[in-house]
Amino acid sequence: MIRIGVVKLPRISNFTDFDPLDAEPDVELCYIEEPGQMDGLDALILPGSKSTIADLRNLREHGFPRAMEQFGGTIVGLCGGYQMLGRMVLDPFNQESRIQKAEGIGLLDCETVMLIRKETHQAEARLLPAGETAVPGSSGLLTAYEIHMGETQLGPDARPFAEIVRRSGREVKVSDGAVSPDGRVFGTYLHGIFDNDGFRNAFLNRIRKEKGMSPEAAAAAQADPLDLLAEHLERHLDMARLLEICGIDYS
Repeated sequence: MIRIGVVKLPRISNFTDFDPLDAEPDVELCYIEEPGQMDGLDALILPGSKSTIADLRNLREHGFPRAMEQFGGTIVGLCGGYQMLGRMVLDPFNQESRIQKAEGIGLLDCETVMLIRKETHQAEARLLPAGETAVPGSSGLLTAYEIHMGETQLGPDARPFAEIVRRSGREVKVSDGAVSPDGRVFGTYLHGIFDNDGFRNAFLNRIRKEKGMSPEAAAAAQADPLDLLAEHLERHLDMARLLEICGIDYS
């Protein structure tokens, strides 16, 4: 089995990011609250947070930074988790709290400033060379979404993870995320990235190879169960009558 741990932050957000990993037959996903629970993990994920600086302080109080420095597996930071992996998180406008400066874990050479405006987008992206090093074998466009207030600047010892090519229907060229020099640690603002079958399979295949397991081919894309439910209801319910009851003109 591939053992992946997700740090159970007190203010964790967007935990559906990990459902696709949990559904893999050879993956054992667990939520951890203490550094001692990292023993035996192949990968560690820092998830999103509703309050990055507060959760960063909680990690430090529990001794996670030192344990993560000594951890030999893959480390992934998503959104707030990505911000925490950097060297510093600044909140000059007190968007999250009265604390305006917090030292990060320092596994990525980057610094984040919390801004007043929140970025919320449906997004499409493709991996850059550093991202391809971190997740070898992943290709093509990735679909994801962004919801964050921070802006992260990279230092000389970090390379961007991906390039966002479309945001909310508009073509753009925006660098996203960061990758450590050895490719073992990476962070991104892209939520839902593991919902991409090819990316998820490539991510897991890297771990499979490191464990001496055989790599697997990407499974065929499955239809979204919510779309299937909507289609089923449309076929079998009298939608015109329901809308009439709601006072909505169906014509």
